Amino acid sequence: MRIEKIGIDRNSANIAIRKYKLYLETENSIEKLKKNRNIKKLAILKNVWYI
Repeated sequence: MRIEKIGIDRNSANIAIRKYKLYLETENSIEKLKKNRNIKKLAILKNVWYI
């Protein structure tokens, strides 16, 4: 089915797809940063208990 048939022009659809991809990339990178922070916190706590 062509998107023009439902009233969406191709340029607008491509822009929306690119914006959504960027949104997903930033969300994934934020999740990775949160995981890394949690691992670092656990490692620091573990080192504190063993000192």
